[in-house]
Amino acid sequence: MRPPLWKAVSTALFASVFGFALLAAEAPVRARAGSPEGALTADDFIKLVKAGLSEDIIVQQIRNKGHAFNLSTDQLIGLKAANVSDRIVEVMLDPARADVPAQPWRPQQ
Repeated sequence: MRPPLWKAVSTALFASVFGFALLAAEAPVRARAGSPEGALTADDFIKLVKAGLSEDIIVQQIRNKGHAFNLSTDQLIGLKAANVSDRIVEVMLDPARADVPAQPWRPQQ
């Protein structure tokens, strides 16, 4: 005996909907997996500065990630308003640039 057609159709429809729901639930995980591991944002640097981490540690973190930031005007203003140092912003813009330590001030002789 064969099952009625409606039962076969409803079973196939249920399996299709259930399978689609499983795939849709996995989609956000796949999208996150494709993004760079531990990618930092301008807001992350504001958090690091507010947490009291030293400039050297933050600069090292930027260099370890190895990518330059394309900062908008609003992001630059936000970084300045949050007291992120110019040195950190400069390294964010160009992490490969040699870090020139600030020279202590000496009166001219």
